[in-house]
Amino acid sequence: MTAEDIEQLFFDAAKAELLMPPVMQRSKTTLWPETQAKDWMNYANERTEVRLTATNEQIDRYEKAIFLALKLPHPVDRKIVWLRANNCSWKRMAKYLRKDYRTVQRMHRQSLLWLAKWMNEHG
Repeated sequence: MTAEDIEQLFFDAAKAELLMPPVMQRSKTTLWPETQAKDWMNYANERTEVRLTATNEQIDRYEKAIFLALKLPHPVDRKIVWLRANNCSWKRMAKYLRKDYRTVQRMHRQSLLWLAKWMNEHG
């Protein structure tokens, strides 16, 4: 695997995370008594929401990305890789980490190269 493959894996994992259901589901309870449905009461909800979910392949790649991120030796490297996968700008990351943006870019690139080397050695 190359550093670009690793970076794409993290981008895919970030997309898959957005498609996953929330941790806490809102309960749908009502105090209305059960009634027999009537034809005149059947109407479509005007605010119908369609929620896409992650596929099995996306979840597998998500798990692989999390496993790889945990292999990075420094927590700040994990943050940089994950923030970049979520399309965080270099400037915003630099401000968050209190570093120069070029330093953050270099740290990101080194992290990806380290992960690619680790993957090639350990499979």
